[in-house]
Formats: sequence, C-alpha cells, structure tokens
Amino acid sequence: MAAFINSFTVSAPQLIGMASLLGIAFLIASLGAVAAGPNRRPEGDLIFGWAVVSSAFTVFGTLNLSSFTTIAFGLGMLSFAALILVWRRQDRVGPSGAWRAAILAMAMILLAAAMIPSQWDDLTHWLPNARYLLEQDAFPGSGLPKSPSNFPAYPYGVALITYLTSRLAGLMVESATSMFNILLVTSYGLFMARIAVTIAQSDTQESEAGPTPNQLNTHQAGWAFCALAILMTTALSPTYVTRLVLSSYADLPTTITVGIASVMVWLMLNALSANDTKLAHSYAWQAGLAMTAAIALKQVNLVFFLSLVMAITLVALRDKSISLRDVLALSHKFIILPLAIYIIWRIYVSYNMTGGEHAFRPFAGWVFDKADEILARMSLVASKKGGYFGVMTVATLLALRVIWHPRTAFHRLTLITATMFLSYNGFLLMSYLGAFTEGEALRAASYWRYNTHLGGVCLVFAACVIAHAWRRCERCHVPKPLAAFTVVLVLVVPLAMAKKFRFDLEPRIIYARSITKNIRPLLSTKDRLLLAELDSDGRYLMIMRYGLYGSATVVNEMTAGHRPYAKVLSTRLVQQKVSHIWIYDVPAQLGKIIGVPSGTNKSYLLTRQNKGWIVKGSWPHPFQTGNHK
Repeated sequence: MAAFINSFTVSAPQLIGMASLLGIAFLIASLGAVAAGPNRRPEGDLIFGWAVVSSAFTVFGTLNLSSFTTIAFGLGMLSFAALILVWRRQDRVGPSGAWRAAILAMAMILLAAAMIPSQWDDLTHWLPNARYLLEQDAFPGSGLPKSPSNFPAYPYGVALITYLTSRLAGLMVESATSMFNILLVTSYGLFMARIAVTIAQSDTQESEAGPTPNQLNTHQAGWAFCALAILMTTALSPTYVTRLVLSSYADLPTTITVGIASVMVWLMLNALSANDTKLAHSYAWQAGLAMTAAIALKQVNLVFFLSLVMAITLVALRDKSISLRDVLALSHKFIILPLAIYIIWRIYVSYNMTGGEHAFRPFAGWVFDKADEILARMSLVASKKGGYFGVMTVATLLALRVIWHPRTAFHRLTLITATMFLSYNGFLLMSYLGAFTEGEALRAASYWRYNTHLGGVCLVFAACVIAHAWRRCERCHVPKPLAAFTVVLVLVVPLAMAKKFRFDLEPRIIYARSITKNIRPLLSTKDRLLLAELDSDGRYLMIMRYGLYGSATVVNEMTAGHRPYAKVLSTRLVQQKVSHIWIYDVPAQLGKIIGVPSGTNKSYLLTRQNKGWIVKGSWPHPFQTGNHK
C-alpha cells in the first residue's frame, strides 16, 4: 500500500507543473483549432498548434529578432485571440470527448507528474536542451555559453513544451513532455476510434470511398468510446512502450505527428478521388502542419516527409481516380511549411554550431562488409516484435498485390503504409552502414525503438483491417457489459500497474538523486570532480552529472568497463587535475590509492589534501553490495 501511495504522491511544485502543462496544452490546441482551418480534424488540434509554436520559435529565434520570452508572450496573446474566435464560431477546442478521455487518462497524467527523470537521453540532451532555453532565453549559438547537452543541434520541438510549461509554472517542470505525451496518445486514440467505428458501420460503397467528415463527426464520444480510444493507442497498440511515453524523448511525439500526417494524406487522397478538391486542399494543409511539428522534433524526421511525398506520388500515378495535376495543385500546402522550417534550422545550425548531432561518415568509411551481419541482427530484432512487424509485413504484401490497380480507400492506405515502412527501414540500414559506430551497427542499436516511430501508421492500418472485417461479420456485436468493462479497465490498469510504471522509483535511482543533493553543498564551482561507479555502465552517474549542473565540474567518470581500475584511476587523477572523487563502492585495489577501506557498503566523497585524500562525506548504500575484484 505504501508503494502504491508513493507512486501517486505529487508534490506542490509537481502539481503546479501539471496544471501549467494542461494550460499550455489547451492554449496550443486553441492555436491549432484556428490555424488548421474550418474543415480541420479536431483530433489534430494539439499537433497543429504545436506546429505553429515550433515554427514561430524557429523563425524568430534563429533570426534573433526577439527573446524567447517575447515570442512566448506573443503566442500567448494569439492563443487568447484564437479562443475568442473559436467561441464566436460556436466551435470547440479539441475533439468531441476530449474532456472525458482526459479524465480517464488522469491517473497516468498524475503518474507522469510525480516522476523524476532517470533515462539516459532525458538527462544527456532532451532536458539539458530545455534547461538551456530557460537559462539563455535563446537557442544555443555564437556569443552564448556552450550548451551542456550531448546534442545541442537537435531541433527543439520537444524542449519547447518543457520551456513553455516551466515559464508558466515559474520552475523547471522536468515531467512536462511525459504529461504532454499522454495527451497526444489520447488525442490520436480518439481519431483512430472514430475512423475504425466509421468504417465498421459503413456500407460497402461508403467503405470503399473512405471516411468522410460527416461520418467521422456523427459518433457520440461517450465514456466507453473514449475508453476504447485510449486502449487502442496503449494496451492494444503493437508499438506502445511505457518508457518512451513517460519520458522527454522525441520518439512518442514522432509517432503521433507522423501518424496524424499520414492519416491526413490518406484523407486528402480519398477526397481527390471523390473530386472534393476543397476538402483535399484542407487536408493537405493539415498534413503539412503535422509534418512541420514532426520536422521540429528530430533531424531525421525529414525521412518521413520524403516518404509521404513518395507515397502520394505513387498513389497518384497508379490510382486512375486521382489526377496527378490535382495533386500538384495542392502540393504546396503540404510541402512548403515543413521544408521551410527544416531549411531554416539547418542554416542556423551550419552557422552557429559545430557537431552536436548525428551525421553520416564519408562514403569510404561505410561498413559495407558488415551489411549481412547488420541485416541478420535487424531480422532477429524484428522476429521478437511480431505484432508490429507482422502488421507491416501484411501491409507490404497487400501493397504488392494492389499497386497495379488501386481502387479503394483501403488500397491507398495500404500503399502509404508499405511505402513508409520500406523507405524508413531502408534509411535505417543506411544509417547503420554509414552513421553509427561499428559496434552499434552490429547490434542494430535501437532498431525497435526507431520503428516505433511508424507506430501511428501501423495502428491506423491495423484498425482499418479490423474494422473492415467487423463490417463483413453479420453476427458481430458489442455486448453491453463489455462497454462498461472497457471503462473500468482504463481506470484500473494504471492503478494496478503503478509500481511497474514508476520505474524511476528504483532504489539506485533515488539514491543517485539524493546523493547529488547531499554533495552539492560540499562542492564549489572551482572544484574538479571525478565520479566512479564500478558496478554499472554509468547510468546512475548520468543522473548525478545532470543533478550537479552548476556545481563542481565533472571532469571524468569511471564505470565497470574501465579496467584495470587502479591504473585508470591513477592516470585520470593526474591528467584531469582532479580535486574531488565520489565513489559508490571501493574495490580492494583502489583502497590503498584513496585511503578508504573496501567493502563498507558506503559511497564516499573524497577531497585532495596534500598528496593524499580525506573523506569529506559518506552515505550508506540503499542495499548491500558485494566487493569488486
């Protein structure tokens, strides 16, 4: 019971952060409700508004026309104006059922609000990027302090959510993105549920034409419908990963933005097939906004943009009901904004930053001789994730069958899905050959995580397959008790699995955070600190390095891989001019060097005195550990 209560215990600052995030999300969605136009899909309001926010900061921030605070204030005023406009046209911000879905998801939002950051990329670049914006009120650039981030040249779409939330809260809200992710998942779930239910209830002719706005808008979003929407994008999604949702990583936002863009492109092509050019132009603009939000998240998301362009071209060339001329006539609405934001950011990076992002090696340095091993490893990873790769394989095989004569909305969706899957995985193979280190390439590093970026596309394809099957089943019906059970399930699962979701409550993680708070007062900014944790790969040291920002300079680290410990330590003490050492557990071979007994199950902060070391502080381990050999 104590562990359960602790999982949902939210401090006053965290409550302020949660309220600020919900307020920021509502203001962003209000911008999207106006920017996307009168024929918008309201499920995308949050994404469309995010595109506006990212574009404004990218343009004005890179040109140094104003501070970030001024840009944020201007966007705030526009948001209030948008709210007035939405109210005057008797519209709403967000889709029908959004508030019910938010209430159902509140337990997860509370979990996210209570969490402390503990994952590698969170603490090495996503949160440092956001913290830099708060401190400097600008992007990293010439004449400003160097960013502590590992990848300061990454686009700042994710960091902007933390920045805006923290500005409103008056404190650094480290969980802002994870809470925002839950809202994204919920919004996309409502979209998928509407599409699936529309297809399942349509007749043959309507099904072949694809869902229309009127059909999508007729479904009442009751509690059971909203619960189904949440389940579709969480428990029933083949690419849902809790650690990615409850983090500041750009993976889940990429999944949703690319998913929204792909669905909008599909609806655009369906509208062109039905000769509704006005609606097609609206969908093209909404697809462009969603793709702009994606481009502002990660540099490689340009690949998804190009994949969608390829898919649109392929469908236009093969589908006789769609004119290539009509596609070209609306292409500017999809292409110009995301491409402009990408180019503006690339120009800024080229003039203001050196490195700070992944890049391809010269062609001569590509590891073509390892291609067979890399492909074997990719296949092995894929074999363990049969849900996602199975769905995408089916889509690819069906695409090969219908590519010569695509006639229906489902055929177009199949071609879009297969094109994006094949092109993205081809790009990943190129990346392993020419961008990753050989060791990373041979183990196909993060191959599954990267494929979750197509989770939104996979989900809409799978939902449509199931909906079509349901429509053809005369005996299929939903038992009334099942609707109530769905609501109960959505409410109960976060409560029942709270301990599992709160992976940040691992004792060593809490210990690393508390030790950081303990040693900060014992250090000054002039001190040079070496961190040593010889029983791990350094992930707990990463937590400490993040927490020590603004205190002593961490000049080096030692982990389990730095053997022989005595030789490595002696060398680094001299080369790095170390003034302080923090060590988690003292192995026997280091005890003589630093003058501390081994096997005490304590961590120590040591300070240099003359030619030796003295203990400045010690703290018991969170649990017993064995000695190092």
